Amino acid sequence: MRRAGLIVFSMWSVLGCTWTRFDDVTDNPPVERFDVANDISGAGQSVATFATAAGSDLAVSAVGKLLLFELGTGVAPSRNAVKTLACDGDASCLLTRQIVGLTPSALLGNQGCVAYGIGTSDVGTATAASSVQLLCEDLEQRSLPVPDTFTTWFTGNATSANTVVSMATTRRGDVQPLVVSVPNAQATWFYDGVDPTPIELPALPDNNLAGRALAVIGEGGGYWVAAGSVTTDNTVWLYHVNGDRTATLAGCIEGSPQFGRGLATGNFDDDGIDDLAVADDQRVVLIRGSNLASVAENAGGPCTALDAVQVIGSATCTQLPDLDGCSASPYAGAIATGNLDAIGPDELIVGAPNTSVRGEEAAGAVFVYAWNNDALHVVQGLYVSSAASDNLLGTSVAIAHAADIDTVVAGVPGDDTVMVFYCNSLMPAQSRSARCH
Repeated sequence: MRRAGLIVFSMWSVLGCTWTRFDDVTDNPPVERFDVANDISGAGQSVATFATAAGSDLAVSAVGKLLLFELGTGVAPSRNAVKTLACDGDASCLLTRQIVGLTPSALLGNQGCVAYGIGTSDVGTATAASSVQLLCEDLEQRSLPVPDTFTTWFTGNATSANTVVSMATTRRGDVQPLVVSVPNAQATWFYDGVDPTPIELPALPDNNLAGRALAVIGEGGGYWVAAGSVTTDNTVWLYHVNGDRTATLAGCIEGSPQFGRGLATGNFDDDGIDDLAVADDQRVVLIRGSNLASVAENAGGPCTALDAVQVIGSATCTQLPDLDGCSASPYAGAIATGNLDAIGPDELIVGAPNTSVRGEEAAGAVFVYAWNNDALHVVQGLYVSSAASDNLLGTSVAIAHAADIDTVVAGVPGDDTVMVFYCNSLMPAQSRSARCH
């Protein structure tokens, strides 16, 4: 029998019901803890999942490491990593802040992969070549070429584990694009998911830097790319990548302090275009995706104020029994979206690592907000019973698709692990496996 660890899975519906799974559940536990070798620290700084021929895989970043676990169909995941790679934070490999799962495609050799960093082969030689580094479901490494201008910068400048690298994709559409940004290099580029040739995005005016967080929204034959500013702490820059592979700087949106520190996309209205979720230091706001074109109309002028775009909803810090998500700032450490009930709009997933759990400060939790009556309402709080101060559960969050339903993945770097919450109160009866009975 498999031990799930000392864990509790607790949820609240909008009616206030509580359902709890206790520590003695060992077979098919509703929450799975993934094991990490003793010489690895900070596991769960970033998490991502991607589809494979056998179900899905889970990628996890730690300090100087990337780990790969097989989730399969969600019934019998590999709790121990099937592959561990070193990524030491030097010129050979810089981990991205947010690793990105990519579904199988011809571009990736029909493999599901995780984009995890940027590196240079043959460092210090005349044959050195920079690339975006991938680890795929066959446990082989692959790569994507980077712009020549970035290679020149990368091979000529000192870098370290503190050099910011950001990446993002979208779950929508038949192909998955990838956007990559290295703010220090003033470089942001885009892969359309079909052609491996990178599309360089325009430089920002006045030497502004962006890319602390990224998001991608597909629209018709093109894409919107959102990038959180580095130069200021309250701006999101917007680019548009056209169907002919040209790119323009579309404008920017200004909000409250730390606006743009976290970005995600999801479907919350019925217009067929994903909406943009933006975190600041106090809340997460949803901007209607179809309204981004109005920002582009002001591309040559000052940034558009947040109150001048269509904000369709917001999520603020939450207090629930045993959970105080308002105990420290910032509230949202990470955000994601997924469809936990397999119907209607997406749910907003907020990782809140500063949450106090039963009085344990910064033990961390994940809050789930559902779209109802044109507003976001908190419906769940996810945590573990063994929560201890500074565990920081929710530092990273992602969605895994298992048993025909989206499930929540949360990194716990203070405890060097990752938790997968297989069951949720929104789950329809036909999707409840043995884990959820």
